[in-house]
Amino acid sequence: MNRIYDIVKKAYTNKMDRGWDYIYIAIDLHDTIIRSTYKNDDTFDIYTSCGSTLKYLSDCGEIKLILFTSSHKDYVDKFFKFMQEYKIKFDYFNENPECVSTATGNFDKKFYYNILIDDKAGFDPEQDWITLLQSVRYFRMKEALAKK
Repeated sequence: MNRIYDIVKKAYTNKMDRGWDYIYIAIDLHDTIIRSTYKNDDTFDIYTSCGSTLKYLSDCGEIKLILFTSSHKDYVDKFFKFMQEYKIKFDYFNENPECVSTATGNFDKKFYYNILIDDKAGFDPEQDWITLLQSVRYFRMKEALAKK
């Protein structure tokens, strides 16, 4: 199948099998959500299909969005304000305080996520946003039907 489909399938399978409440998606900013300008301005050129996918994910109660970026906080604040105009909400910025260290995992320096969306991890923003959206919709429906 498709690598994005497979990643989403694994996340929803683990969620259902383990009785988890949430899926955590860490998403890079530059060359993933927006095209890089290499300037510290408030120009946010979003990739096609990214906005609608982020809006859908933001509205899903079982999904927590984590902005995963090396950008400075003042730039991220501008980006979050821009996202608010479209009613897109990120839950966290470079952290996941909901998942604390356990006997098998130390999350002091690396926070927990189920899915990583990053161009440096092979995500193609020109093609993969729509695949991500379709995959999440499919597995949400599958989960809902399994609960009946």
